[in-house]
Amino acid sequence: MAEETKWRAAKERFDRDGFAVVPGFFGGADRSEWLAQIDRYVGQVAPTLDPNHVFYEDKSRPETLLRAERMDEFDDYFRSLKESGRCRDIAEALLGSPVAPQSVDIMGKAPRTGQSTPP
Repeated sequence: MAEETKWRAAKERFDRDGFAVVPGFFGGADRSEWLAQIDRYVGQVAPTLDPNHVFYEDKSRPETLLRAERMDEFDDYFRSLKESGRCRDIAEALLGSPVAPQSVDIMGKAPRTGQSTPP
């Protein structure tokens, strides 16, 4: 699928559903690296942070992390992820306008549950 067609289809889903799954966006080795970095952050960095930056369903179980905020402020890998053209490209494609990245957050919220999540 051509890059432009892929972004157009993702934008249509985002506009319709409020979220879009983009298969392959973090695929292969990129996906493995990304997941390893998230695991590292959850296991090593998050426990050292002020509780106002990490939220768990059960604080005694790191795997129940619901949200981690401003990860780019506490970790070089996530800082570079925020600044990469690829992440900016998808945000601009889905939102339909230029973006100014603010922070890298993890949100473990299931789609269409609870309150809406801001872009």
